[in-house]
Amino acid sequence: MLSACDPSCQRVCRKLVEDCDEVETPRLGPEDCEAQCNNQEALYQRWTDEQLQDRFKAYKVCVMSEECEDIADGVCYDETLYAF
Repeated sequence: MLSACDPSCQRVCRKLVEDCDEVETPRLGPEDCEAQCNNQEALYQRWTDEQLQDRFKAYKVCVMSEECEDIADGVCYDETLYAF
């Protein structure tokens, strides 16, 4: 597993939905985003797939560390993960 801090889905979704107007998200609001994020995280834990868990954590860390414009340009995009 990654040793980097694992940002919560709440923090990640707040940034994606509320703070980054230029990032297109299929979610209506932060609560919907957070529910989808938590569901995805729980799914990877049930599968005990450490590689997907690590990629998901890396995605969340990337979102929290990058500028909104860069996120909108796809800097954190990972084709193996579901969009939330």
